[in-house]
Amino acid sequence: MKHSRSMSQKLTMEEIRENVVIIKINKSFRDGMSETELYDVTRGCWKRKFASTR
Repeated sequence: MKHSRSMSQKLTMEEIRENVVIIKINKSFRDGMSETELYDVTRGCWKRKFASTR
């Protein structure tokens, strides 16, 4: 998925129209990572406990 914003620009709540999950990878991110490297770093940070929105 391509993004039209730079990574430093923040979305407002009104702009988010789909369900989203935010995963912080912090210091594991580096410029130039391949999609596979980014996926591997991200999946290592996944938490599986989600709060119910019902």
